[in-house]
Amino acid sequence: MPADRVGAYGGYHVIRGLFDQGLIQWGWQTSAWSKVSGKLHWDPRAHLQQYRHDCSGGGLTQADVNRAMFRSCKPLVDLEEFELRLVKKGG
Repeated sequence: MPADRVGAYGGYHVIRGLFDQGLIQWGWQTSAWSKVSGKLHWDPRAHLQQYRHDCSGGGLTQADVNRAMFRSCKPLVDLEEFELRLVKKGG
């Protein structure tokens, strides 16, 4: 698989290491495994940050909350086309 299509989910050390080695182009970092000496660290190259865990409300139970860290990312798929396929398949 081309490197520009590879991403990873993980804590600070995993995301940092994979970016440093040039093994990923996309990062989704969770705060759950991102403490260094008791302090939360974020890798600035991570595209998504998962910063709250097991939240409930609005009809959801145990949902995690994420935020995008870049205004514009080129999607790997045509999101409108993907959504239409989901609707046609019923899920």
